[in-house]
Amino acid sequence: MAKTIGIAASLFNKLYNLAGWKTKRQLVIFTSDDWGSVRVPSAEARENLSKNGISMDSNRFNRFDTLESNKDMECLFEILTKHKDRKGCHPVFTALTNVANPDFETIEKSAFTEYAYEPFTTTLSKYEGRDKVYEMYKQGIAQHIFVPEFHGREHVNINRWMKALHAGHEVSIKAFREHFYFIDDADLLPEIKKGFDCAFDIDSPTEVQGHKAIIKDGLDLFENLFNYRASFFTAPSMIFSPAIEIELKDSGIEVIDVPRLQKIPLGNNRYKKKLNFMGSKNTHKQFYVTRNAVFEPNIQDDSDSIGSCLKNIAEAFKNNSPAIISNHRAAFTGGLNPENREKGIKALDCLLGKIVDTWPNVEFITMKQLHYIMNNSD
Repeated sequence: MAKTIGIAASLFNKLYNLAGWKTKRQLVIFTSDDWGSVRVPSAEARENLSKNGISMDSNRFNRFDTLESNKDMECLFEILTKHKDRKGCHPVFTALTNVANPDFETIEKSAFTEYAYEPFTTTLSKYEGRDKVYEMYKQGIAQHIFVPEFHGREHVNINRWMKALHAGHEVSIKAFREHFYFIDDADLLPEIKKGFDCAFDIDSPTEVQGHKAIIKDGLDLFENLFNYRASFFTAPSMIFSPAIEIELKDSGIEVIDVPRLQKIPLGNNRYKKKLNFMGSKNTHKQFYVTRNAVFEPNIQDDSDSIGSCLKNIAEAFKNNSPAIISNHRAAFTGGLNPENREKGIKALDCLLGKIVDTWPNVEFITMKQLHYIMNNSD
């Protein structure tokens, strides 16, 4: 049975790869999620959360991910500027950024009756060793090695989270005290059935209008922070209602990141599935893109993240597709565990060297550049 399933999956992948937008150019795009967002505030907070019975070892994000530091950015930039493609361009991260975080103090003062947020630059000012991060964002943009795009305003489902807090849900309150809300679903049961991290998931179709307002506000804040409009959107956890796409379009988004098999929320705990193809368009003439490679060096201790990613890239180029590499900030953060950053940076250095050596004609580009290429292709 397992062999039959494996053959069927392989056949599906081959047929799937025949479809979608094609190019003879060997394009590599790094899409890296979660920049700017809070996760685990500190090692002390992580320990306190664990003592309160909240699972902190069930996934790599709760083990390693925290707000990026000066050191994290410096190490990443050092490796990115070390390598070049045949045109002399450095590898560049399309950094999917949450431009805001919950304002925990103001929320608590309201007795959990009103939500409030702060720009991620304000959050940075509250954390030790983050005083240069915003300036490094600007440096990364100027050097074309780290170019932010839109990952939503914040990485939290506001309605769901505030409802739990206002109701006095014990686990949610305990996590809130440590400025944390990425609670495992299992820890929320039985009172709460879904977690708080999927910002644009909906429990009712009426929530869509609120999501549209968040998108407009978030994209305006993005422009205020970075002095350009975002053109690319990845929803947190890639879950969102297509009903928000018109607001994304009106606010400047031309490319939307979607999974191959998309889980679309309908409300009332109902979802439908949709198959997406690279470079297809929606009714608003926005492009859909699908990631086809993965570079996550801390998924498992014994995983060959470099070899696996190189195989993904080779398969993409074989099918005349751009290699869109899926990545997360958690691969490079050292605030909770410096060894995590060292491992991720070392693996990235090795991966980039092998990419350039294996494919001398490779081109490192951003998602905005890919949009331009797709939009101007025959």
